[in-house]
Amino acid sequence: MQNLEKLQEKLGYKFKNLTHLKIALTHKSAKNGHNNERLEFLGDAVMDLIVGEYLFKKFSSDEGDLSKLRAALVNESSFSKFAKFLGIGENLNMSLSEERNGGREKPSLLSDAFEAIMGAVYLESGLQNTARIATAILEILYPRISFNELVRDYKTALQELTQAKFGVTPEYILLGSSGPDHKKSFEMAALVGGRRLSSAVGASKKEAEQKCAQIALELLQNGASHGTSATSGEQAAAFDSDAQSGANRAQNGKKGSRNGGGRARGSTKSEHNDRGANCVQDDRKGSRGGSGRARDGKKSDRAGVPSGTPSAKKSNERSVRDTDKQSSGDQGDAL
Repeated sequence: MQNLEKLQEKLGYKFKNLTHLKIALTHKSAKNGHNNERLEFLGDAVMDLIVGEYLFKKFSSDEGDLSKLRAALVNESSFSKFAKFLGIGENLNMSLSEERNGGREKPSLLSDAFEAIMGAVYLESGLQNTARIATAILEILYPRISFNELVRDYKTALQELTQAKFGVTPEYILLGSSGPDHKKSFEMAALVGGRRLSSAVGASKKEAEQKCAQIALELLQNGASHGTSATSGEQAAAFDSDAQSGANRAQNGKKGSRNGGGRARGSTKSEHNDRGANCVQDDRKGSRGGSGRARDGKKSDRAGVPSGTPSAKKSNERSVRDTDKQSSGDQGDAL
């Protein structure tokens, strides 16, 4: 049951046209002809500007640090907190099936609805009023905004931990993506030692990776420090064993590859040597056989010289001279 009066009171703003608020609270599953996607698109850009200006005035950090701070505040996780603070979930208009699937508690739906409300406020009263509302909520939920608290590099922390404990580096894989082009969501998974330890959804791959690393880090640290949850401790212990086994298999695989390569090279050398020896022996045999055949050929040539060879020509010339001499002798006898 919607209680729009209470929501507006928490928001600190009374809508001139209540239809704008109702549309901002309508999920596309309701199929009422209007939903909050267009207002969400607008509100996303408005909040990006408002938070960026707020941080610019509050901190003297460089552009890189300011961008990281803004990314830590302008995201699904942060805006879902804003929505819960305002009580948006209980006022969402959605289909019965979506509600049964926990739609009123889904961070993505809550975040989208909050952005849509900010877009609606902007349309009615402009940027200044929207910034006043947004920064008031921001300072309530984040009273001490600091770089160290908001921007922690969980990926680096997880890598240092897994390298120290298992000797392996975490890997991150994309499981899938969803949503319109202007607001895509990415689901990533963190693998350590070949085993999937955690998964998370973010507005960017980097954001999802950081969330994965945070979940994995908390799980491993809870196991290491005997955390309050027995289940998480057992999971971490089981993971420790599996990750160590995975690391050992990877190292053994590398050694095996090197040894296998050595054996392969040794086998190749042996095969080359064997083939070489056989070829030499065959060549020697062939040479001896060839020499024999050559000698036999020479004998055969002397025994019967073909008529076209130089030796045959010499023999013919000798026969002609002998015939001429005999003819001369016969003529002398006749005289």
